[in-house]
Amino acid sequence: MERAIPLQDAIFNCYSAGSGPALIFVHCSGGSHRQWRFALADYSQSFQVIAPDLLGYGANPAWASPANPYSVDDFDLLRSLIPDGPYHLIGHSCGAVLALETARKAFTGAFRPPESLFLIEPPAAYLLRDSAKNWTLFERVSRQCRAAIAANNYAKAARVFMGFWIGHLPCC
Repeated sequence: MERAIPLQDAIFNCYSAGSGPALIFVHCSGGSHRQWRFALADYSQSFQVIAPDLLGYGANPAWASPANPYSVDDFDLLRSLIPDGPYHLIGHSCGAVLALETARKAFTGAFRPPESLFLIEPPAAYLLRDSAKNWTLFERVSRQCRAAIAANNYAKAARVFMGFWIGHLPCC
């Protein structure tokens, strides 16, 4: 069932169902909790499933600017959903990075760490720093994406990003 979660000065949409150990599903950019609909239906038979919509996705308010317009962010939202008992984090793409960062913060002792992590296609661009050639290319693509967004040319930003992501580089 979908429910609204008030958190400081924002309200987030979140799906939750079932009972037992918690599975927290974190969607990719461009998605919502609905990307997990089949897994949520299956796993809610044996687990408590929790799948928030991140800020700007699903039914949640959009980011007003690149700077966080709220006093909360996606990490705060995810942290607020962690139950007292055992939980597992499942993330896809940018959701995988958020799940990984949540686990990293948990292992510093800030709160209970997850029992496990299941990360699907985490974009770990920072790993490219060990290769000057690849890091230079990544920086060039990043600059082009940011420039296109600043010019309100979202189609160009998407072409540049997807060209890099899937291995076609018409932009570079």
